[in-house]
Amino acid sequence: MAAEVEQQNGAEGAMETGEREAVALEGERRETFRRLRESASSCGGEGEKDVEDFQPLQMQVIDAFWRCFTSEQNDLALAAVHALGTIARISRATSVFQLFVHLRAASDALEIYAGREDVLLYISQLTSIKRLTTLPLRSACLLYQQFGLRHHQRRPDISLEELRDLLVAQSAKFAARILQSKQTIADIGQIMFTKDQMVVLTHGRSSCVEKLLRDAWVKHKKRFSVIVTRHEEKPGYFVRTDVDLLMESISANGIPVSNTSVCSIGRLMAKIDMVVVGAEAVAENGGIVNRVGKTQINTSHTHLRALAARKTLVPLR
Repeated sequence: MAAEVEQQNGAEGAMETGEREAVALEGERRETFRRLRESASSCGGEGEKDVEDFQPLQMQVIDAFWRCFTSEQNDLALAAVHALGTIARISRATSVFQLFVHLRAASDALEIYAGREDVLLYISQLTSIKRLTTLPLRSACLLYQQFGLRHHQRRPDISLEELRDLLVAQSAKFAARILQSKQTIADIGQIMFTKDQMVVLTHGRSSCVEKLLRDAWVKHKKRFSVIVTRHEEKPGYFVRTDVDLLMESISANGIPVSNTSVCSIGRLMAKIDMVVVGAEAVAENGGIVNRVGKTQINTSHTHLRALAARKTLVPLR
């Protein structure tokens, strides 16, 4: 019992550390902006003009987000970076500081917009993700701004146009890196499946996990079955959830799949060979943040899976 409590505390500590790292990153960004603002003021900075110049861009960042989100497989992080890249390209900033102000204001406006209840509901219906979180969007916005700020820290004399070109190029590279990363993760499947007829447990719908399972079956000819866990609350008839879509997708490739309640994980774990779950974010210390861990009950389910896997020595991927 003591060991389980220690493991649970470790899982909670990983999430708390991830939150502290996000706070520290935000603090670093604020400090950099403070230095940039002081530098701009000493050179006759723009003042209120920064806010005025950004006003026409508020709708632009939202429009750019929706253009990418509806055409790039519903990836929040990718759409967010595409939208900020659009702002970097069309911004009429006349200084490096003003460009950063525009990017930050665009990021804040996008986060506020995406966090609205009606917008979250629409995106949830569009993607069939029941427990949607904007964490990938916020993380992508923060990392994109940090990319530009760190370039400026390394080269304080960088010109406005050079920085603008770097930011626009980075937004284009981001999409390629996402696709490349998913393919790399999927290719690991041939190593993870050490024998035929393995039983794999997963929770929720992750595009990375879905591709890994599909490639392992189709590309690497691995043979296995999948169990998908589902929360107790069942939506009404004719309402498809992310679990339903995952099961439909992988069963279409011939993969045997079934679903079970999260409450039955403990007794099922003895039959499981491997646990594979997606993640919304990964902290520097290895802690995993998943959208199903937003509330206390969901967090306990996440801990239950991890503890049960460790107790039975089942690999947790």
